[in-house]
Amino acid sequence: MYALLMAAVFSLLLQFYLNRQTANQRNFMLLQERQTAYAIALLTQNDPMKDSGELSFNKGKSRYQKENGNLLVAVEVSGRTYDFNFSIKDKDKNAA
Repeated sequence: MYALLMAAVFSLLLQFYLNRQTANQRNFMLLQERQTAYAIALLTQNDPMKDSGELSFNKGKSRYQKENGNLLVAVEVSGRTYDFNFSIKDKDKNAA
Protein backbone atom coordinates (compact mmCIF):
# COMPACT_ATOMS: atom_id res chain seq x y z
CA MET A 1 0.00 0.00 0.00
CA TYR A 2 2.85 2.36 0.89
CA ALA A 3 4.55 1.67 -2.46
CA LEU A 4 1.35 2.50 -4.32
CA LEU A 5 1.02 5.79 -2.42
CA MET A 6 4.65 6.73 -3.16
CA ALA A 7 4.19 5.85 -6.85
CA ALA A 8 1.08 8.04 -7.03
CA VAL A 9 2.86 10.98 -5.35
CA PHE A 10 5.87 10.58 -7.64
CA SER A 11 3.57 10.40 -10.68
CA LEU A 12 1.81 13.63 -9.68
CA LEU A 13 5.12 15.43 -9.12
CA LEU A 14 6.46 14.20 -12.44
CA GLN A 15 3.30 15.30 -14.25
CA PHE A 16 3.51 18.77 -12.67
CA TYR A 17 7.18 19.09 -13.62
CA LEU A 18 6.57 18.01 -17.22
CA ASN A 19 3.65 20.42 -17.60
CA ARG A 20 5.81 23.28 -16.34
CA GLN A 21 8.61 22.37 -18.74
CA THR A 22 6.18 22.24 -21.65
CA ALA A 23 4.71 25.64 -20.71
CA ASN A 24 8.18 27.17 -20.38
CA GLN A 25 9.20 25.82 -23.79
CA ARG A 26 6.01 27.20 -25.38
CA ASN A 27 6.62 30.62 -23.81
CA PHE A 28 10.22 30.61 -25.01
CA MET A 29 9.17 29.78 -28.58
CA LEU A 30 6.54 32.55 -28.59
CA LEU A 31 9.04 35.06 -27.21
CA GLN A 32 11.57 34.08 -29.85
CA GLU A 33 8.92 34.43 -32.56
CA ARG A 34 7.96 37.90 -31.27
CA GLN A 35 11.60 39.00 -31.28
CA THR A 36 11.95 37.79 -34.86
CA ALA A 37 8.85 39.78 -35.80
CA TYR A 38 10.26 42.89 -34.10
CA ALA A 39 13.56 42.51 -35.96
CA ILE A 40 11.66 42.25 -39.26
CA ALA A 41 9.64 45.35 -38.31
CA LEU A 42 12.85 47.28 -37.61
CA LEU A 43 14.28 46.25 -40.98
CA THR A 44 11.02 47.31 -42.60
CA GLN A 45 11.13 50.64 -40.78
CA ASN A 46 14.53 51.43 -42.30
CA ASP A 47 13.51 50.49 -45.85
CA PRO A 48 10.12 51.97 -46.88
CA MET A 49 10.37 53.82 -50.19
CA LYS A 50 6.64 54.27 -50.84
CA ASP A 51 3.64 55.08 -48.68
CA SER A 52 2.72 51.40 -48.47
CA GLY A 53 4.13 48.09 -49.55
CA GLU A 54 5.17 44.60 -48.66
CA LEU A 55 8.57 43.05 -47.99
CA SER A 56 9.49 39.37 -47.80
CA PHE A 57 12.13 37.87 -45.54
CA ASN A 58 13.26 34.29 -45.06
CA LYS A 59 11.51 34.13 -41.64
CA GLY A 60 8.34 35.97 -42.58
CA LYS A 61 6.86 38.92 -44.43
CA SER A 62 5.86 42.44 -43.53
CA ARG A 63 3.31 44.93 -44.79
CA TYR A 64 3.74 48.61 -44.06
CA GLN A 65 1.73 51.77 -44.48
CA LYS A 66 2.52 55.38 -43.67
CA GLU A 67 -0.35 57.11 -41.91
CA ASN A 68 -0.49 60.47 -40.05
CA GLY A 69 3.24 60.61 -39.32
CA ASN A 70 3.35 56.97 -38.24
CA LEU A 71 4.56 53.84 -39.94
CA LEU A 72 2.21 50.93 -39.29
CA VAL A 73 3.95 47.59 -39.79
CA ALA A 74 2.21 44.20 -39.75
CA VAL A 75 4.62 41.26 -39.62
CA GLU A 76 3.53 37.69 -40.28
CA VAL A 77 5.73 34.99 -38.75
CA SER A 78 4.72 31.31 -38.55
CA GLY A 79 1.08 32.11 -39.26
CA ARG A 80 0.81 34.74 -36.51
CA THR A 81 0.56 38.47 -37.19
CA TYR A 82 2.32 41.06 -35.03
CA ASP A 83 1.53 44.78 -35.36
CA PHE A 84 4.04 47.54 -34.68
CA ASN A 85 3.71 51.32 -34.82
CA PHE A 86 6.74 53.57 -35.41
CA SER A 87 6.79 57.34 -35.58
CA ILE A 88 8.29 58.70 -38.79
CA LYS A 89 11.01 61.32 -38.66
CA ASP A 90 10.59 63.53 -41.69
CA LYS A 91 13.96 63.51 -43.51
CA ASP A 92 12.99 66.41 -45.80
CA LYS A 93 12.47 68.81 -42.88
CA ASN A 94 15.79 67.80 -41.27
CA ALA A 95 17.71 68.29 -44.53
CA ALA A 96 16.44 71.85 -45.07
